[in-house]
Amino acid sequence: MKILVSVAALVACIAGSAAAQPAANFETALRRARVTIHHARQRQIRARVQTIAERIKRASRDTRDIASDANRIYFQLQNIRRRAAWRRFPPPNSPRDPSFNSDVQMLLFNMRQLALNTAQLEQIVADIEREAPADPALKEAAQNLLADCVRLHSLSNYVLNEAHYTRSELSWIGYHWAGMRLVQDSAYIQQAAEGALAKATALKNKVSPGILR
Repeated sequence: MKILVSVAALVACIAGSAAAQPAANFETALRRARVTIHHARQRQIRARVQTIAERIKRASRDTRDIASDANRIYFQLQNIRRRAAWRRFPPPNSPRDPSFNSDVQMLLFNMRQLALNTAQLEQIVADIEREAPADPALKEAAQNLLADCVRLHSLSNYVLNEAHYTRSELSWIGYHWAGMRLVQDSAYIQQAAEGALAKATALKNKVSPGILR
């Protein structure tokens, strides 16, 4: 963000002061103009840092929400895997599972939505890392975002592993297509979570030295 200062107005101000006062006061007018510019620049720097800090906090909240969704999908995968194994070897006189197909469809929908949300998060974190100044005031927010991204990445690995196990069980009962989609989307989730983690790490390293620019 560049600070736009009207050079013409500044020159007119200084010239006016010089014309109305003795020449000895010219330096005083110049110093005052420099102080005014400096204060304006500091205000814009603080406003920029505050804006980035708010964006980092929103990204942290989004990351926690996505991690909660990933945790729920992990247990949904386990549920579908157990039910698929039960359908493969049903106990004698066992009740049917009429909602199995619709639950598989719902899981596929939830997994695809999680993949889209995680990809969007990766882009958000990348944009923040690129635009953030190396200011120590952002260190705490950046550390919190990094911790949230670490948890999401860990959960994405669990989801990917569970998707592979679920695919195996689904393939035995004619749901190979569903298993392949689950593995494909969970791989996208894991890759996006890994990308978000890398950018969050870069952001934390960027603001830690505290080099203003």
